[in-house]
Amino acid sequence: MSPGQTSYRRRRVLLSAVSVSAVGIAGCLGGSDENPEGDSNDDEPDLSSEQAALVDSWLDALDAEREVRGFRVFSDEILPEYSTDGSPEDDIPVLGRTYADAVADGLDHVTMPIAMNDEDRLEFMIYIYPEWADEYTSGEIDETEYFERIEETIH
Repeated sequence: MSPGQTSYRRRRVLLSAVSVSAVGIAGCLGGSDENPEGDSNDDEPDLSSEQAALVDSWLDALDAEREVRGFRVFSDEILPEYSTDGSPEDDIPVLGRTYADAVADGLDHVTMPIAMNDEDRLEFMIYIYPEWADEYTSGEIDETEYFERIEETIH
């Protein structure tokens, strides 16, 4: 698959996720326009065009190292699903470095990469926070500490 096709596929997935969320929200809200408590839906995607471009760029960088199968974007989280044939220890450096580069460029969402094996079974998930990536890229913490923080989130 060419890089252009990969970006196109991701954009279609993103647009589909936004559409499905919008339909789901409309279904949950029913016919009433009232919202007496002023609640908002935290799962509604809220990406500016700049953030969407940063997500796309990060997923392209990740896809160059690990096959990105798809992703979901929520108001404050990005959940990429990718193929793994190794252990978390093999994947964390790739995930951590590519994410740190994206955060340095301005990405501000938490990420929870989801590692899937060849049988489409979940291997593990991790969390990476933009604050950690900022500390890593600014030199406040070294690579070892950054990767250890990520490793502590394996579930």
